[in-house]
Amino acid sequence: MISNKYSILLYIVLLISVYACSSSRSPRPSEDPVKTVVRLPAGIKRVVVTADLHGDFESSKKLFKALKIIDENNNWNASDTLWIQTGDIFDRGDGERQIIELIQKLREQAGKSNSRIVTLIGNHEIMNFRSQFKTTTKGGLKAWDCPPGINPVVKDPAWKGRACAFRIGGPISRFYEKSPVIYKEAGLLLTHAGVLPKHLTYGIERLNRETNEWLAGKGEFPEMLEKRDSPVWTRFYAKAEMSKRCRVLNETLKKTDSDILIVGHSVQTPAIGSFCNGKLWLIDGGLNYRYGTGKVQGLEITPQKIRVVTSENKIK
Repeated sequence: MISNKYSILLYIVLLISVYACSSSRSPRPSEDPVKTVVRLPAGIKRVVVTADLHGDFESSKKLFKALKIIDENNNWNASDTLWIQTGDIFDRGDGERQIIELIQKLREQAGKSNSRIVTLIGNHEIMNFRSQFKTTTKGGLKAWDCPPGINPVVKDPAWKGRACAFRIGGPISRFYEKSPVIYKEAGLLLTHAGVLPKHLTYGIERLNRETNEWLAGKGEFPEMLEKRDSPVWTRFYAKAEMSKRCRVLNETLKKTDSDILIVGHSVQTPAIGSFCNGKLWLIDGGLNYRYGTGKVQGLEITPQKIRVVTSENKIK
């Protein structure tokens, strides 16, 4: 009898231990406003960050309005503000062209109120520039036409218009030809998927320059972008064991003299949030309901606080 009780007790203890260990490997992000001192660029009072939009125009507009960067007429509505979009505007939704055209208009308007917009390059931008349209919707394929005299070589005739738009020297490459893969300014460090020490060895400026030259038709495609652990593809900060994640993060922040790292790429459920004492932010909330959560979430940064904003403009 005593032996049976002892066995049951031992079994319960083992179950609790296993549960505790598994929980520690996958802690939930902080969903509360985080008081973190972040150095902002000179003249900027507020930074807003949006992650993967994936062609969802209506949800994108909801997010932009929640972050108070556009008004009801979709015009720029902020001052002394820096808006950073971390890549993956394309694929999975039909509203890609509408998003691009809206951002083009907002770029022109933002400068009049001491504001600016930075659009980073994500893996889906890279895929499309290389005519890899496997996650493009039918609406996305029909959104563009070829101008006279342009006849790209494509595997499928339905791809022709899109291949024209994404050709090197075409309208989309011109939209991105000055965009960084990794953005570093003041205490901010952002990229689409993640910045690792090996990327710093390669060189942030070098990678950005090579990518811009490629999009301008003045250089070769940077092979770094094709690797699974590249800044546009890595899942390290979403999947690595937490202590390793934070150790690599701290090394990266120290080497770049940065306060925080912000990335998209890996969908976060139930909500976007922070890890590593507020120094790491994973902000892809799966905005496009076709593949993600459909939740409209973005980030707002002021010098003393970082907060998550939803489409209802409530703080998570």
